[in-house]
Amino acid sequence: MSNQPLAERLRPKTLNEFIGQEHLVGKNAVLRKMIESGNVSSIILWGPPGVGKTTIVNSILKIVMAKGTKVALAAPTGRAAKRLSESTGLEAKTIHRLLEFDPVNGGFKRSADFPLECDLLVIDETSMVEVPLMAQLLRAVPDPAAVIIVGDADQLPSVGPGQVLADIIASEVMPVTRLTEIFRQAAKSRIITNAHCVNKGHMPELALPKDMIDAETALVAALVRRAEAEADRQIAIAAMRKALALPQLESQEKSK
Repeated sequence: MSNQPLAERLRPKTLNEFIGQEHLVGKNAVLRKMIESGNVSSIILWGPPGVGKTTIVNSILKIVMAKGTKVALAAPTGRAAKRLSESTGLEAKTIHRLLEFDPVNGGFKRSADFPLECDLLVIDETSMVEVPLMAQLLRAVPDPAAVIIVGDADQLPSVGPGQVLADIIASEVMPVTRLTEIFRQAAKSRIITNAHCVNKGHMPELALPKDMIDAETALVAALVRRAEAEADRQIAIAAMRKALALPQLESQEKSK
């Protein structure tokens, strides 16, 4: 782990070096600005679902790892850590596991005296992190390292005390990038588009699209046909059992 600040190591030294990163930067203006300026020391990326947070984080990770930067990924819950790992292709841990929680003594092994071994820490789903846990995590970040905080400040705050993400954004102590544009693939999701409507104070669209209605109608029809076929099958089986049992009952009556 280098003691040189991450922003200095990421700053393209020549135009050719930046052009070599062009395929990772793409058309994303936010990412381009960060890489061109070298200001990747610490930043908050926030916005509702479908606005490209994961894409930007992946691009940053590819760039910094190509330069030999050691990264650590963390999220407040196991499920969130699993999603982060799946989206980046890298190992992601819960914050408790990253800080090496000690269940016997009830504390964390990682601290300012025993910091994390990373140059860049990415914290996902930060709106779910409570104040004491966030304080412990930031204490364990080594001084030269950068921190990228990712989340949605419009989500419900953590179950524990505080609303960490919203308060850090309001404090203006870190550069904040708010993402608002819904990308084409995410725009097809009714959940995502309605989330944006609610954030803007508009009524969500409750009517189902025609293709979904057609699909549901076809599904119901298929289930009805299946139920009718099952009912016919049960009637046929009952009739067969009755027919097969009839001669046996007649012989038993004669024997009496």
